Amino acid sequence: MRDPKRLFARYGRQLLVDGADFDGQARLHGWTAVLAGDTSEWAQAATEACGRYLVGAGVGAIVAPSSFAAALQALDPQLHVLPGLDTVSPPVAHYWFASRPYGASVDVAVTDASAGYAAGQSGPARVTTLRFACGEPASPEVAVVVGAAAADLLLADVLKLEPLPAHVVIDWTDPTEPTMTRTPRSTDPPAEASQFAPRPGLLAEMRGTPTAWAPIEAEAVRGYPTETCGLLVREPGGQLKTIVCPNLQDRYHALDPNEFPRTSRTAYKLNERVIAKSADAGEALVAIWHSHCDAGAYFSAEDVRCAAPAGQPLYPGVAYLVVSVLGGQLRGAALYHFDPATGGFAAEHPSD
Repeated sequence: MRDPKRLFARYGRQLLVDGADFDGQARLHGWTAVLAGDTSEWAQAATEACGRYLVGAGVGAIVAPSSFAAALQALDPQLHVLPGLDTVSPPVAHYWFASRPYGASVDVAVTDASAGYAAGQSGPARVTTLRFACGEPASPEVAVVVGAAAADLLLADVLKLEPLPAHVVIDWTDPTEPTMTRTPRSTDPPAEASQFAPRPGLLAEMRGTPTAWAPIEAEAVRGYPTETCGLLVREPGGQLKTIVCPNLQDRYHALDPNEFPRTSRTAYKLNERVIAKSADAGEALVAIWHSHCDAGAYFSAEDVRCAAPAGQPLYPGVAYLVVSVLGGQLRGAALYHFDPATGGFAAEHPSD
């Protein structure tokens, strides 16, 4: 337990912020920040800057690259530096910094459920994307600005100063007149919300169908340490069937590393033609599945961005299965459905 007097001495100035009380500060100490970015110089600098702001504000635990994890702990000896994702429990915020042709992008996924995170037992994640547009690829000079802005998204939300928005765009094309646009997260489901309704029991049905479940488990383990992916379809007769698809992420990364900064180690890309071919055969797409390597079965910011890039799902009514593989061994799975009320994805029934 942290000493309240030491906490107040270090963070007491924040209590002067309108609406931020000591209870809010205490909540922040219970959060973990997971920091990661692509290999560009800008993204690494922004990741470190974000970490420094979060630690300075009082976040309680952090997962950060070893290159600057010790420096973050030096800012606050009471900070818990965790060795990896398998030790993380909610509430947690995932940050992913990536260079883009127009400037920069930061995905922030906030999961504040209290269930066991590493085993895939997280609740719905709220995701926001911060885009920093400067008309050209980002440079290390703007890293502090973007890192601070990304950190502020979590701080404002936890301290209940401003809820996490759906999108934030900082236009720095003209450095003399930068602008920031925040798009609020919708709380009203669309009129056609029924088409997104979860189907309770789907995960249990999947597990109870060996011909559907066994290929997913086998492929996830076989493909480690790269992510694997595929489809779960329902044949005309009603039987579930698994389709294993090649992960094309490395191919796209080699062609355009700026637009596709991740490799198959931390991302997947399906060939959409497989979905069309399956539909032509009379099969109904039920779920899209992929594995996480050395990470929990959570629905990450990158997963949300790909599944619902504009706040609406690409495939209405289709669920997403995430399988966790740690050290080459299957450790858990969770099935996620789109929630129109939050614009995020909620776990149907997390695994043990």
